[in-house]
Amino acid sequence: MVQRDARPPFAAIGGAVSPEFAALPTPCYLLDEAALTCNAEILGNLSRRTGCRVLLAQKAFSNYDLYPLLAPHLAGTEASGLFEARLGAEEMPGKEVHVFCAAYRADEMEELLQYADHIVFNSPAQLAKFGPAAKAAGKSVGLRINPECSTQDGHAIYDPCAPGSRLGTTRAQWDAAVAADPALPALLDGLHFHTLCEQDADALAVTLDAAADKFGDLLSKMQWLNLGGGHHITRPGYNMTTLEHCIRRAHQDWGVTVYLEPGEACALNAGYLLTRVLDVVQNGDTTIAILDTSAACHMPDVIEMPYRPPLLGAGEPGEKACTVRLALPLKGGNTVHLLRAESSGPSVSKIMPKVQTSASILYLIYIGLTALEAVLLKLGGMTLFDSLNYAMSTAATGGFGVYNEGIGVYNSDFINIVVTVFMFLFGLNFNVYFLLLAGKPKEILKKSEIKVYFLLIFISILTIGFFVREYYDNIKDCVVNTAFTVGAFMTSTGFALTDFDVWPLYPKVILTLLMIIGACAGSTCGSMKISRVIILIKASYANLRRLVSPRSIKSIKMDGKRIESETIADVNAFVTIYILIMIVSVILVSLDGQSITTTGSAVAATMNNIGIGFQGVGYSGNFSIFSSLSKLVMCFDMIAGRLEIFPLIILLMPRTWRRH
Repeated sequence: MVQRDARPPFAAIGGAVSPEFAALPTPCYLLDEAALTCNAEILGNLSRRTGCRVLLAQKAFSNYDLYPLLAPHLAGTEASGLFEARLGAEEMPGKEVHVFCAAYRADEMEELLQYADHIVFNSPAQLAKFGPAAKAAGKSVGLRINPECSTQDGHAIYDPCAPGSRLGTTRAQWDAAVAADPALPALLDGLHFHTLCEQDADALAVTLDAAADKFGDLLSKMQWLNLGGGHHITRPGYNMTTLEHCIRRAHQDWGVTVYLEPGEACALNAGYLLTRVLDVVQNGDTTIAILDTSAACHMPDVIEMPYRPPLLGAGEPGEKACTVRLALPLKGGNTVHLLRAESSGPSVSKIMPKVQTSASILYLIYIGLTALEAVLLKLGGMTLFDSLNYAMSTAATGGFGVYNEGIGVYNSDFINIVVTVFMFLFGLNFNVYFLLLAGKPKEILKKSEIKVYFLLIFISILTIGFFVREYYDNIKDCVVNTAFTVGAFMTSTGFALTDFDVWPLYPKVILTLLMIIGACAGSTCGSMKISRVIILIKASYANLRRLVSPRSIKSIKMDGKRIESETIADVNAFVTIYILIMIVSVILVSLDGQSITTTGSAVAATMNNIGIGFQGVGYSGNFSIFSSLSKLVMCFDMIAGRLEIFPLIILLMPRTWRRH
């Protein structure tokens, strides 16, 4: 039985590959005329209901053989230069041709004016240079504005409102230009902004508010307003009501004709790239399909932009255990695999031969432990909501709760002990649970990381408990509060049960070290991880031994297995960058003038994803005392720490994005 993909991109083909496709040569593109017509009808109906005029952005879809399907429903085309303008004029005759380009060539302007009806300039300088000629030729002249309102969540690399963007004129730039050349406003017939990308109408509403705030006085003098593209109008679930409200608002407030220039919305879910699997190879745990298509030749947008095309039967990101990954091409043909960069310590031992089976087992273990904790917390007196909240917060070592007073609000030793135990359980390498399920408990005892983990827990509770015993009425309270705090710091959960700020210096030093060292690799915790610390110590000892006996050759081992030199280099690099980021962050945050304890623990708490520190950011404090700069620094630290530094550093390197 054929399993059908019910997602919208594959609705037109019934969610499955048709038998007729097998006879087609590959690779090839398939366009669905019925789906294209349906999209065009949606756009045409919008135009009829609101009076707006919809243009086809040809940079997104320029298959002119199908323009006759779109033309009855659209007002015309939008072009990015001379040749697209000619294409629109010739292939959609009798319709409007709008052109926008970041900068025009003087030797093309005369010909361009033969095709364009509306011409939009990017800057006052371009307007002053070419605007008079365009007006003399009877063209409608516009200016692209920058409302300085970013709504791009996760797409900053092509956000037209990002700081330093080359696209659009800010209000400050316009005012300065008019002061220098008062004749500029008389050249304008309309304004244009384009700030969206595959977004819903709520983002447009926010941007329209910003445009009204920045350029409202100009808009009231204009004939038209172009709201640009990026509107996912034909996507199922798109908020058409909000879009229509925005259009009508522009009509009513400024008396302008509204233009929209969607590109992808015209062809959304109306085409497919058909390819064949030529071979399947197995490399370790990875199954690789060799296709007769190419990302560079047939899907260049997935390389140029952070775009993931839907794959028939593949599901959404994170939905299935098997993931299709694209690596970033670097100079010299090398490839940086971000998955490997995120796991820069020793490799986690394989659970099962197949990745999908391993992932399924890990999911079940995670869900099972979370459910077990929730049940125990419910039995301990929590409400169902509270028990689920704290169970999930413990499992993810997130530390968020539902009360400002934290876990202590329940005043229950049973709840405190349950949370403590599960903090330590989620700090374990999840391979431990598989070994238990497989009936191999002896294998667990061979893991040096596990032994060090429990040894650190025992020593920390014992020594800290000794120093803080006088702060509690009895041994039980001392042990419970000490163990809970050790677990919160060591596993990066960040819960707080007792005011550890009043403890002596030694416990705070130990808690800081636990905050940095962290728990096991392969757990849900942040921090440096015990395995890296073990490798670092072993490698340092080996180097010292080599200084004494230069000719001696002895490999570094962990759990009886040789540690590759590449792994040691990764750990050394990780620790070095970790320390450098910590130093720079402390220097920057210290500008706020807080104490060294507050400053240092705040940076350590964010870098290691703990969430709590000492003094100003301790049990009774929070991070509101810091300036915006310090908060931004610590936001970076949180992201770097959660991603284990390397992926973020790689993404920030200019070489990563350089095309070769």
